Amino acid sequence: MWLKMYKALFILMLGVAGAASARDGAHGDMCRQGQSVFFVANEGQWDEPFAFKLNAGGTTYFVTEQGLTIDIRQYDRTANAASGLPPYPMGGLRGEEEPEPVSVRGHVLKLNFVNPVSPHSVGGLRGVDKLPSYSNYFLGRDSCRWRSRVGHYQRVIAENVWQGIDVEFVAVGAVSATGPGIKTNYHVHPGADVSQIQIEYEGLDAPLQVDGSGNLELATSLGDLKEQKPWAYQIDGRQQRDVGVQFAVMNEHRYGVITSSIDASKELVIDPLIYGSYFGGIGPDWGLATTVGRDGSVFASGESESAGLPTTPGAYEDFNPFPGRPTIYTSRFSSDLSTLAYSTYVGAHVTQPSGEAEAFQLFLVVDQASRVWGGGATSAWDWPLTVNAFDTTFDDVYLEGFFYRLSADGSALEYSSFLGGSGSDELTAAAVDSLNYILWLAGNSVLSPDLPVTPNAQFPTPFGGEYDVILGKFNLLALTMDYLSFFGAAGVDLAWCVLPVTAGTVWLAGSSESTGFPTTPTALRSDAVGTDGFVTSWNIADGEFEYSTLLGGAGLDWVNAVAIVDSDHIGVVGVTMSADFPVSADAADTSFHPDEFNGFVTILTPSTGEFRSTYLSGAVRNSSDMVFGACAARDYFSVAGWTSNADFPVSPGAEDTVLNATGGINLADLFLCKLNLDLTLIEYCTYFGGDFDDRLSQSGSVYYVNADTVWLTGATGSTDFPISPNAFQPVNAGLGDAFIAGYAFPPSDAVSERPYPAILSDLNLLVYPNPFNGEAQVLYGLSQSQNANLVIYDLLGRRVQSLNLGWQSAGTHRTSLSFDSRPSGIYTIRLQAGTQAAIQRAVLVR
Repeated sequence: MWLKMYKALFILMLGVAGAASARDGAHGDMCRQGQSVFFVANEGQWDEPFAFKLNAGGTTYFVTEQGLTIDIRQYDRTANAASGLPPYPMGGLRGEEEPEPVSVRGHVLKLNFVNPVSPHSVGGLRGVDKLPSYSNYFLGRDSCRWRSRVGHYQRVIAENVWQGIDVEFVAVGAVSATGPGIKTNYHVHPGADVSQIQIEYEGLDAPLQVDGSGNLELATSLGDLKEQKPWAYQIDGRQQRDVGVQFAVMNEHRYGVITSSIDASKELVIDPLIYGSYFGGIGPDWGLATTVGRDGSVFASGESESAGLPTTPGAYEDFNPFPGRPTIYTSRFSSDLSTLAYSTYVGAHVTQPSGEAEAFQLFLVVDQASRVWGGGATSAWDWPLTVNAFDTTFDDVYLEGFFYRLSADGSALEYSSFLGGSGSDELTAAAVDSLNYILWLAGNSVLSPDLPVTPNAQFPTPFGGEYDVILGKFNLLALTMDYLSFFGAAGVDLAWCVLPVTAGTVWLAGSSESTGFPTTPTALRSDAVGTDGFVTSWNIADGEFEYSTLLGGAGLDWVNAVAIVDSDHIGVVGVTMSADFPVSADAADTSFHPDEFNGFVTILTPSTGEFRSTYLSGAVRNSSDMVFGACAARDYFSVAGWTSNADFPVSPGAEDTVLNATGGINLADLFLCKLNLDLTLIEYCTYFGGDFDDRLSQSGSVYYVNADTVWLTGATGSTDFPISPNAFQPVNAGLGDAFIAGYAFPPSDAVSERPYPAILSDLNLLVYPNPFNGEAQVLYGLSQSQNANLVIYDLLGRRVQSLNLGWQSAGTHRTSLSFDSRPSGIYTIRLQAGTQAAIQRAVLVR
């Protein structure tokens, strides 16, 4: 059992933060990329008695054996007294003018460990996560004091500060909108006494106090510092239990932490956020679609009205031709969102006669060569096309569907085509099949009888209604359209999701108002009442519908996403305004809330027509809940969406239990939840967001690596959206930015005395229960997608079992190991992934 209490140290310099914000607003480029911070080891180049040093803007942190010293500096460039001119925002000289006078104010704080194991030395200070960069110091004439290749580190560990308790300092690129700093974690080993943790400050201007949110306030001559309220929880059975960690002020300068009772046999999981970053310029920006490549790269796309959205040298298009109007961007990030591999605009250069040139990016997928495919709809007649395009005709209507492929480095538009007819058409969803040679395309068509359907189309003509679904099968090797057909009935039919099963079978989902919509004998509902959701398994090879049903009640209903549970169960999520939506009697949430959108989760059994279903919503009148993504595991179902409900059913002790969007009416936060497969229990659910409006826009905004790890992109107006260390863009740069965030759910049932970090920066392995009898569960995490193997050795080092796990995506995974034929004893389980390996011993007891 480890206890990690995260306390992000950040500086709020009164009277200075506002000036800094004004400067940054005037020069948007200053906000584009996160500031890189790291610890530098003291290898003798400095005489001072500290082991590591970190510079973060105007603040310097020194790690010593006794704690941490914080040196805060405030630099104030005032107006030139002679000229009376305002200060030059970037510093320097104005022509021949005199330099502006600079004043420097400082304040030093010392954070001291109280009653450590040794009053003069902790168990050891060591740098962890060494970076490839380094520093050289050639100071003075004495060459014996010169130092070269001095290491840079991401973390510093002070071991055994108190008996059984380590202290970890983490360099972070931005701990708040004010800039970079240090995050402090405490690791409490089994049996250690948490009450040993006591910190004393030297240099405060006022007594310590705890604010109404549980944060510790530190008064200095330059303003206040805050240590955020520590937080921790344990898994108790299948429920998450908040440990209830909080600060306890012991006197004017000293504090400790207090907790409720802790079960030493159970793991504590802290801070499930993996990565997060803003992305945008000084205008409005929206994230619309995201996906992850085989190497762990994160791809994101959306729309931008900014002239200053970050692009990269050599990008296919590095400027926005229409600032102030939505233009598509596509970007590729490193797996931790710290590095922008490429970022490019994609779109037209000439406006329509009406002056409009709009484009909507509605999906993003990546093939095995790390080339990204995007698509949506555009009103631009000069949308860029390639010579081998399937459809080169733009019809003079409002929208034309399109899809395209970028090169792996984002420098070339390798394929681009329209897809539409004389009406209005759009592509809304896409997926690459498991063999990576088919791109399935789904969309909607309005009055387009000349849609270029293929000769083998099952439905070559529209159904006579207003909207029809279209389904396409595009060959990624030959770059040809192998299949294109209409789908639906005589009414309004819209597709929002496509999920391939085999080379000829796909799941389609969306909404329908059609009479005569094609359904199968085990359908839950056959006739639409108003607008119903639909779920259809279509085998285009033989023209059969393997399963098709409508889903809903008397109100408006639609399906946003589907997820395969197993060979005979399919999960669907979406939105309903039906009081009679088919909800199970013992569902986790049976309450319908009128006058608002209610989220729902349903698991269908196509072979029998049985179902399990639950609402997922809050009860605040005129608020809404939208479920956009889902993924199934062996014993639970994971969903993501957004809510404006302050009473959404979040778990006690979740990472975020309060709706943060408090800046206006009907502002929203994201949510992430896990339910059991019976849908009778919400196992875990948390808000996720900042102080203003945070939203997803569609099912393409959610990408599940697996049921434990999800990536999200959307739009945020928040200044404190959760972001990660070294985020590419740590602050909101404009009127509203896109965001990209990755989240790892805490394990539902893992019990171990070893830590399992939810932040995947390395290879992680957990075997439980330990000791075990007969079968052991293996929980493992990969920081990037790669081949993995499990090998088991006995006490003599002999290999007794091997398990080839195959190609595994980045994130957390589970498997089981059977030891039925093995004798009692100690076994070594080794996880090999790429060049990395993780080892844990497990005890088999009969």
